[in-house]
Amino acid sequence: MEIITKSEKETEALAKKLAKGAKKGWLILLIGDLGSGKTVFTKHFVKALKIKGEVLSPTFILERIYENKKFTVNHYDLYMIKNENALDDLEINENLDRGHICIVEWPEIAENILPKQRTVIKIEKLSETERRFLIEDEK
Repeated sequence: MEIITKSEKETEALAKKLAKGAKKGWLILLIGDLGSGKTVFTKHFVKALKIKGEVLSPTFILERIYENKKFTVNHYDLYMIKNENALDDLEINENLDRGHICIVEWPEIAENILPKQRTVIKIEKLSETERRFLIEDEK
């Protein structure tokens, strides 16, 4: 599915639409250049799940956790990871097994260890306000 959003408000609407189908153990991979809107998308997705708190980029700490009574969202940023072995401490697969929703920015380094059942969202910055989202469920 390809969707072009023309504003952050439209990106928020897309995140809200996807969050309506949220399920425990869902792996979402976000792929896009710096500044493409991966964390902005995550912020609106988490908000749509009615999880309170500020969503911040986990670039320097690798993981942030957001939760309410219904969902736990683990938000990972693997940009700084240079070695696949460094992923063990993050327990992405274990968190999926626990029923957490795991959103992974810069997932390329983890490609070989992550489950094949996933939603891949590629985000392309078309202009300061426009984004192209390519969304694909893989199995």
